[in-house]
Amino acid sequence: MSIDEVLNILYFVVIPHHWGTRKDFMPVGVIVNVCCVFLGSLIGTIAGKSISKGLKEHLPVVFGYCAMLIAVNSLVKVAHMPVVILSSIIGFAIGDFLSLEKNTERFFSWLVRKSHVGDGIALDMELYITAVALFCCSGMGIFGVLSEGVGGNHDILFSKALLDFFTAMVFAITLGAATCVIALPQLAVMLSIFFLASFVAPHINTSMYADFSACGGLLTLATAFRMTKIKSLPIINLIPALVLVFPISSVWGRWIPF
Repeated sequence: MSIDEVLNILYFVVIPHHWGTRKDFMPVGVIVNVCCVFLGSLIGTIAGKSISKGLKEHLPVVFGYCAMLIAVNSLVKVAHMPVVILSSIIGFAIGDFLSLEKNTERFFSWLVRKSHVGDGIALDMELYITAVALFCCSGMGIFGVLSEGVGGNHDILFSKALLDFFTAMVFAITLGAATCVIALPQLAVMLSIFFLASFVAPHINTSMYADFSACGGLLTLATAFRMTKIKSLPIINLIPALVLVFPISSVWGRWIPF
């Protein structure tokens, strides 16, 4: 059986037929990305049994430093810095009001229990939620899904899939089999964005994409600070900023000439 045949089977099993049948709009990148997260988590879980306690503690910190580099690369693309600042402040306030971080922790605690993974070991929920934010809500991931949903461009998601494979391994070495569970909500989030892309993308210009990328970079930077234990911020509360940045950037670019 060829890879194309396997992808077609996955497509028709996972996605209802009435959502679209054009091959160039198949969520190939989404499926590959989610599979890489699951496989990386599986390999990391197995490898974690033979890795020293010291290495388990230090690997997430090292990855946190790498995340800082990724964040800086995204932040320098900003078109309107005040837009990113406003979006982040208002978005965080909304997230705090809705208790997004606490509700996310409750949801994943329930999901891990129902999935019967974790072997009864108490999870480091702060680190676990950090992994959730990186896999499900990263700026690179959302931008990649929008690109695939509009034009069938898989390149960004393929690149993200490679990064996520090794990232999942790092988290799974410390968190164990519970990391595999993250692939399920990641699939749900990415498919939702994929099918909304054709409605949203035509209204997004280059400046809005740049501001969104910078806002995603700020979320990645906050995640890096949390992983390196420099400063722990409820990063899930920042996620509304990724939504707000589009309309604020649109208004700013149209009415404010700087």
